[in-house]
Amino acid sequence: MIASFYLRLLHHKRAVLIVFLFLSTLGLISLPHIPVNLLPNVEFPKMTVLTRFENASPKEMETLVSKPILQALGSLPGVSLLEAESREGLSIVQLTWKRDVDLTYALLDTREKLDMIRDLLPTDAEKPLITRFDPNSLPFLEIVFFSKSLLDPKSLRQFVEEQIKLYFERVEGVAWVQISGGYEKEIKIELDPHKSDAYKINPKELIQIISAHNQNIPAGSLPFGKKELPIRTMGQFQSIHDLGNLLIGAKGASNGIRLSEVAEISESYKERTSSTQWNGEEAVLVSLYREPGKNSIEISENIQKVLKQIQENFGTQIQSDLVYDESIYIQDSIKGLYLNLVIGCLLAFFALLLILKNFQSPSILLLTIPFTLLPSFCLFHTFQIGFNMMSLGGLTLAIGMLFDASNVVLSGIERNFKIEANLEIAIANGMSEVYKSVSSATLTSIIVFLPLVFIKGTIGLVFREMAYAIVISLSVSLLVSLFLIPILTLSLFSDRREEKSHFLLWNLYQREVWIDRYLKAIVYVKNRFTVFTIAVFFFFILSLFFFPWLDKEYLPELKSKEISIQINLPKGTSYAELMAEASLWQDEFLHWKDVKSILSLVGQTNSLSTLATSYEKENSIELKLSFYDQITDAMKKKIHSIADRLKKTNGIQIKPSENQLSRMVRKETQINHWIYVSPEGTSENRWLTRLKEELLRLDPQILVKRYGESKSEEIHLRYDPLKLVQLGFSQETVSSQIQMALKGYPVTNLESSSRQTPIRLGFKKESLSDLQHLLMLRIPNSFGEYIALSQILTMKQVKAEESLFRRGNQSIQILQIHTPNTAKTNQESLEHTFQSIADQMAIQTFMKEIQSDRKESFLEILISFGFAFVFVYMMLAGNFESYRIPIVMLLSFPLIFIGVFPALFFSGKTLNISSFMGIILLLGVVVDNASLYYEYFHLFQLQGMESFQAMLEACSSVFQPILMNNASTILGMFPILFSLGTGGEFQAPLGIVVVSGLLTSVILSLFLIPLIFYFLEKN
Repeated sequence: MIASFYLRLLHHKRAVLIVFLFLSTLGLISLPHIPVNLLPNVEFPKMTVLTRFENASPKEMETLVSKPILQALGSLPGVSLLEAESREGLSIVQLTWKRDVDLTYALLDTREKLDMIRDLLPTDAEKPLITRFDPNSLPFLEIVFFSKSLLDPKSLRQFVEEQIKLYFERVEGVAWVQISGGYEKEIKIELDPHKSDAYKINPKELIQIISAHNQNIPAGSLPFGKKELPIRTMGQFQSIHDLGNLLIGAKGASNGIRLSEVAEISESYKERTSSTQWNGEEAVLVSLYREPGKNSIEISENIQKVLKQIQENFGTQIQSDLVYDESIYIQDSIKGLYLNLVIGCLLAFFALLLILKNFQSPSILLLTIPFTLLPSFCLFHTFQIGFNMMSLGGLTLAIGMLFDASNVVLSGIERNFKIEANLEIAIANGMSEVYKSVSSATLTSIIVFLPLVFIKGTIGLVFREMAYAIVISLSVSLLVSLFLIPILTLSLFSDRREEKSHFLLWNLYQREVWIDRYLKAIVYVKNRFTVFTIAVFFFFILSLFFFPWLDKEYLPELKSKEISIQINLPKGTSYAELMAEASLWQDEFLHWKDVKSILSLVGQTNSLSTLATSYEKENSIELKLSFYDQITDAMKKKIHSIADRLKKTNGIQIKPSENQLSRMVRKETQINHWIYVSPEGTSENRWLTRLKEELLRLDPQILVKRYGESKSEEIHLRYDPLKLVQLGFSQETVSSQIQMALKGYPVTNLESSSRQTPIRLGFKKESLSDLQHLLMLRIPNSFGEYIALSQILTMKQVKAEESLFRRGNQSIQILQIHTPNTAKTNQESLEHTFQSIADQMAIQTFMKEIQSDRKESFLEILISFGFAFVFVYMMLAGNFESYRIPIVMLLSFPLIFIGVFPALFFSGKTLNISSFMGIILLLGVVVDNASLYYEYFHLFQLQGMESFQAMLEACSSVFQPILMNNASTILGMFPILFSLGTGGEFQAPLGIVVVSGLLTSVILSLFLIPLIFYFLEKN
């Protein structure tokens, strides 16, 4: 029946070719519309609510802001975790949603809840801002600008904002342009405390006066001839002169007090708390953010064109340099994958050429690649799958397996072609022999990877597109193998002949000679099967001894040309001290010839933006070092030695600059736990001391620290409640006056042309040089009298918490257990020790969400792997009508670790997600080889051969297909094995696992599996 179907199919070869050409054409049309990015667009179920309340302490933030928000959001359906951190002036509430929640509706529900409690929050607190966690929302391109011939170098930021920013905002796909660094202009109104006291000027009322006068108000309209013209009252300030002439009080009946009489008004620059430097030179950093789903490479190309325009127009005034361009990494990664694909295909082609000794058969196999990939691209576009590291990595894996099904089909056709002279009949008979094994083998590989699509954890979100790519390409390859290869064979085999050559490698493989040696070897092993089995079992046990010595990590370390050094100085460190420290570090690295550039970010602003989830303290310095070549271990060692020599604090972190992959699935060397003291009131210090002692006894290199245990010094000004009431003051009035004296108060903006300059009202700095001068400041009460602050305030210097944490309604502390790379203790031992001490002291603990998410993801992978085993068994049992045969096939799978574990150990690679993907792939390959052998073994038994003869015939038939399959896949994996191209180190562990596993699988497939089936049938 199958043979007759293929005979009819061969008579319609043009129709079949046209169908595949049509599908390939659709793929070509879809190709330009497939987005190209570094990683898939992943929607993480996380949100952050940020609320600012100026000058509020962490305790006040927790009581007045964080608690009400937590209580309101706690009733939202679908929330799995609520966490809050209260810092000075800022509340950060993080929501983690269940995986099946629609985040669009969740965002609306969250906003509705926050609107309901808006009146419960302090009046001066800003409106809560909701941001969503998105690793793709970080800048995809960063550019620095520095002065070349500007008259005033301090005007660099203003020049960029007014002249340059517009160029980038007009580029399609750019969502936001952020500018940082440089000097920001402002208009300062500095009151003289003595004059304002003498003239009885109330600073709080002055704010209202300035704001009220600085506006144009529409007043209506009046008829003017045949028209009605709008009437507008004009009061907006046009210059500093207008502001200085503002009347703010009356001296007598005929004249008044002007603002310039009691205050100095000047246009200057804001007091700096942060700056950006490029190679030690003052610069302005422009960060560009792309719209979701847009092509990073296309946007970057347009930005490059814009930079050329800027250079042409403003090249004499400013210079620019590219700091970071995500598209470069993407292009290099994709080029590396393309290179791996081409080299792998060529190596596989030459291997098949040497085995088959004709150009037609390898050419057919090579033609299957475009006929598989192009229709797959059409499906990529249909299911909105982009080109990224995951999907292209999946295609690279799939290409290695594409040849498997095609090899089996060609081998079946060639075997029958030697028996039957008629090519069409030989093709039909060959397809009837192998269609079942080809289908089951491909479906096995699909079933193995299909469960990854349903994993809901972080791993599932990131690796889902890899699984989709493998499933789609293998599905298309099955159609190509079953329908296109017979047609191509009919066209190319008509004049097929075996090529002759005296080249040594050409004659390396002689089919009859190799098969004869193989059959003799299997007979030899059969006669010593017990010894062979014991040897296999011995090597399997030996390989398991390598497992504990393998380094285990979440992700393989990605090589980079950039490294980030973050220096956290004590709270309260002045900007001048920060700059001095930054200069010290910059000078050290600028003389290093390997360093290409240094971007220094000194201090951090507290601005609440869509990126405010990465809120940093103001006392930090971040150095981003860019090198000419990839960073080696020797470079890292030198950087650490410099850091040890220069550091004045323990708050120094040195790490490779993060790309999107690192941000999505963070690779940390810390185990973080959420903890809180039990209601019995266990002493926290005693608990921490006991824990440190136990962990140090376990490993002296372990560091245990409570997050935020270092307290900052503050000055608390306390009110005398009785005097406050007697003298006619309110707490809010006194606090606002102190705030204005110390920080100033933003009043309004002065608009000129296209620029807005903020106006800030404050007191002269020289009149408030220290705390004593502040206490001497006289402020107005409700009776119009001016009273010194010293009469109502007392001063006390204290140490206060920097941050307070909550989880739901519980107050918690975060404990960090840091394990350096040189530590000998593994995570399991640490967790066991930690939990046992906590249980003894009745301390309830929670694992930090990122660790629990990883454990959950790994558990889901193991469960999906188990389901894959079950599904494969069910498919094989149905295919072979046997419960016993699939068990034998699947039980042979663990034996591949004979090659895998030693290979990972001696290559220095780790056991991680990438290597685990290789193990999943090997399950399909091992089952495919076993299934192919049993198909022929069973076929020859049905033809009347006894078990031993059927075994030899089956071994003879499958020797070349198995050799071709494994040779083509191994050679196809060779470029991955050697980490060719950018990002190749991510897939290198996978290549090690697959190559070593396939080499082991060859021994299993050619010797162990045939002999097991033989003895089972014999008995």
